[in-house]
Amino acid sequence: FFFNDRRRDNYTSEWGDIESLREGAKGVENALIYGITPTLNLRLQNAYMLRNVELVSYSSGASQRRRKRHDEIGDHSLILYWHPQRYYGRLTLSYFSQTQKYDIARSDSHLPFSSRTAFITPDNESNRLFLGVESALPLGRRDSLFYYTSISRFQYDTPDTNNFDDRDELRINSKLVWAHTLRPSLRCEIHASVNFYHMVYIYGERSADNNWNRIIRLRPIVTFAPHRSFKWVQSFEVLANYVDYDFEEMDVRTKSFVFRKFAYDDSMRISFSPRTSALIDYRLQLEENGELFWDAWKERLLTTRTSHWLQVRLSYASSAVLQWSPGYTFYSRDEWRHENESGTLRRRKYQSFSSHGPMIAITYFPSKKIRMTLDAVRRKVLPFQQKTYYINTFDIRVDLLF
Repeated sequence: FFFNDRRRDNYTSEWGDIESLREGAKGVENALIYGITPTLNLRLQNAYMLRNVELVSYSSGASQRRRKRHDEIGDHSLILYWHPQRYYGRLTLSYFSQTQKYDIARSDSHLPFSSRTAFITPDNESNRLFLGVESALPLGRRDSLFYYTSISRFQYDTPDTNNFDDRDELRINSKLVWAHTLRPSLRCEIHASVNFYHMVYIYGERSADNNWNRIIRLRPIVTFAPHRSFKWVQSFEVLANYVDYDFEEMDVRTKSFVFRKFAYDDSMRISFSPRTSALIDYRLQLEENGELFWDAWKERLLTTRTSHWLQVRLSYASSAVLQWSPGYTFYSRDEWRHENESGTLRRRKYQSFSSHGPMIAITYFPSKKIRMTLDAVRRKVLPFQQKTYYINTFDIRVDLLF
């Protein structure tokens, strides 16, 4: 059983106007774990919660304004674990439901809490039914395989007959990871995932927004570590995101679109001595956006971007309690627009941005249980056709270790 209450006040003007965010919740949670066999466990989880969110605005010379939202949440899941010595498997079946009711469905977006709290959504009910399977198993001495797939149905309803946001969503996710050890110092991995999302609005007033969202991703990784003082990791990634609307009007420019990305990551760490090491990180990313004609499987290119990230850092421990890490960082992005001029597609540079500068991190251990870190970066920013300026960033952090 649990209960919590929180209140936060924020001044909204120089005359002392205040907006107060008040949240209260109470509920019950229960978990039952049952060992069916030595390698098979059943876990039943149930939770029920009532939550109230209230915004109160105090203005000088005006009466208080109150807006309230009442939530009723239920979360239930059935999980089956299978864990023999070299294998792992899990089956999850869950059901989540939520009801939201408002006293006043309005918001002042310029106020600090109103802009981040959902007080513009009408009364609604939603639920999600989820089924997921994942497993990990070794394939011999050098190979291993991880697999995950899930399917879920999300339903959103509103009692307001003038609101047409009622919708159903079908979500299918799958991921496959295969790892192969060529030798103790060389390891290869392939990450592949396919995700499908179908959104269907119930009422015809919004049926034009019905769409399929398809995301395909492939990422191979190579790790080379011939010695404990040297580690080199390279990875490539190809991602394609296709958003295809169910209904396209012929006399209107297509809303369907495609986003593609290629990324290359290179990371190298070298230890020169027990106290000194160097790290080099580089990333290249190519992106493109275009209009999608799904039935014809064609694209009209709109925008392309090229980005580079580079970071070089040297770490030196001058003593057992003090570590210095100076370095340098660089980032650049170039963007081009592709425009149709008299039937010819022409590429025109639209934007360019770059920044670079030194950085340093200082870590101090005054005791075994306290760690203090200072991160400082000075960046010189060169925006496209604008004046150069500088950004100074300081981050001070204290960690207590137990």
